[in-house]
Amino acid sequence: MQFKKILFVLISMLMISACQERSGEKLYEFLMVHPDQLRAEISDCQHVDPDTNELSPYCKTVMRAANDMMVMIDDQQKDPEAFGKKILRMQMEYAEAGNALQTERDKLQKLAADNASDKKIASLKSAITKLETKYNELGRENELYLNVVGFSSPE
Repeated sequence: MQFKKILFVLISMLMISACQERSGEKLYEFLMVHPDQLRAEISDCQHVDPDTNELSPYCKTVMRAANDMMVMIDDQQKDPEAFGKKILRMQMEYAEAGNALQTERDKLQKLAADNASDKKIASLKSAITKLETKYNELGRENELYLNVVGFSSPE
């Protein structure tokens, strides 16, 4: 019986958290890398609030993402070759960032194995954190540009 109560509480918490609206920048980032979801949200946000004659903050974010996506699609369609070259440059930069990150992680392992000072290890960990942030940002940017190509493809 106790197990069922705990299970019920866990499931309820999951359902509540799943139903919460994504807000602001998180929603924007999500929609920019999930074009199918963006399409669905655009159709849901086509109508303004009759009382205020405005879009909800949620729909404003959706429409901003839609507008930015359309600008990127327009850039891609105006000059597909330049857009493709930009993707290749970004992918090379992403790969280089991944290699740099791995190099620093290897250095950290070596420092730890050599019983280096805490100061050196902390300094290297800080550099690794910055590299991880850059690497993740580049990954999101790559995903975004590849999604633009997918979003605008005829399939």
